[in-house]
Amino acid sequence: MNKFKELLEKAGDLQFIKKAKDYIAIHKIAAVTTATTAAAGENIKSGL
Repeated sequence: MNKFKELLEKAGDLQFIKKAKDYIAIHKIAAVTTATTAAAGENIKSGL
């Protein structure tokens, strides 16, 4: 395999990894927000 092709593949892998990390981070934030909102709703229902 030539060096240029190797570099392109590595760059593509890095872009994929960055996008995957961003996707995971966004979904973690969404999950925490959902859990926090649900807990706040329960607190309101119970009069806290």
